[in-house]
Amino acid sequence: MGGPRSKATKRAKKKRSFDPQAFLTTVGLARSISHYRPGDKIFSRGDPSDAVLYIQKGRVKLTIISKQGKEAIIAILGAGDFLGEACLTGQMLRVASATAIALSSILRVAKHEMVRVLQEERALSGLFSRPPKSPPTRFCLFAVATFFFPHFLLLSGRRNSAAIG
Repeated sequence: MGGPRSKATKRAKKKRSFDPQAFLTTVGLARSISHYRPGDKIFSRGDPSDAVLYIQKGRVKLTIISKQGKEAIIAILGAGDFLGEACLTGQMLRVASATAIALSSILRVAKHEMVRVLQEERALSGLFSRPPKSPPTRFCLFAVATFFFPHFLLLSGRRNSAAIG
């Protein structure tokens, strides 16, 4: 019963083998790797939100600036973390800035490629839903920073930069 159908099925299974770590560590279709020194801007608030970034090595801080000009650190990210994933939910422009705080290698995956791979490969989507390295989650911090930080500064009368996180 090992006819043509079973051979085709075996070939399809072999071909379908997907390794999310290989995908996140190599250059390929709509993927590139950039290297940053401490202090280098990865992206700034207002830049097009057209790609997801994956930190292969290094550390990155995400910051926002309040209407009063105060900077808030909303997250410090490290190897294995994603940033810029809000583009997958329709965000057109970056709402925060990302800056390297250590020598960093970062994979950039174009939005259209990330959407395609997430739809086809469940193994990659599992990396987005893994538990955070330390609570509270970055998304919670982002929500607090985006919506409450400007009001906090007004109410507290603080004039210096404040860090959340």
